[in-house]
Amino acid sequence: MVRQKMRYIAVRIRFEKERNISLETSLLPFLKAKLMDDYGVSGLSKAGHLSVVEYMKHCKIALIRCDVSGYKNLLFTLATIGELNGLKCSMSTIWVSGILKKAMKRILKYVNAEKSMAKAMSK
Repeated sequence: MVRQKMRYIAVRIRFEKERNISLETSLLPFLKAKLMDDYGVSGLSKAGHLSVVEYMKHCKIALIRCDVSGYKNLLFTLATIGELNGLKCSMSTIWVSGILKKAMKRILKYVNAEKSMAKAMSK
């Protein structure tokens, strides 16, 4: 049996107005519907086992897993999203990795850098 290669995509979700929104349950169906609109059934099937591995509420970062054959379609779809649950938003890709552990390390590095920048700006 051939091993399926996966990609882990770390995405920062920014809303126009700061709201405390829970995206754990609504993000995955929204992404699947958007992929279906953009690429049809073939694009959705290329993404394969699309799933949200982790969503960090405090920093609004999602870690999304998909098959390697469809990750470029998913990246384009993420870049074109302008509205989520009726609220204007933007999704920016932080990092794409083939290893979950590396993706998590990169997210921690990003969050720590963001915190240190916020401290420097407040001084």
